[in-house]
Amino acid sequence: METIVYKKRIRPQRGKLKTFYELPTDIQTKFCDIKKEINKYNPNVKCYVMGSYYWGFWDDMSDLDVVVDGPINNLESIKNRLSNIKFDVLNIKLFREIEIP
Repeated sequence: METIVYKKRIRPQRGKLKTFYELPTDIQTKFCDIKKEINKYNPNVKCYVMGSYYWGFWDDMSDLDVVVDGPINNLESIKNRLSNIKFDVLNIKLFREIEIP
């Protein structure tokens, strides 16, 4: 497998994610947990995978980047409730591709 240097780390280059189900099962679960917490405060907002998991060069130190389709209420509370998961939530209009089911 080829590698890439990103954020001063050598990472495997797996290729761009085509579907959510190409992710490792434990990572799918974490993304789904994030979406469930977001939807508790922001019903029916769509959430998408972004960052190194989307681009295919994640490693064991990668965080989970989630893009949401709308404003987010109670983000700090969400982060506190999921303190065991390292993630970031973004709201940008340019990125909507791999939706978290």
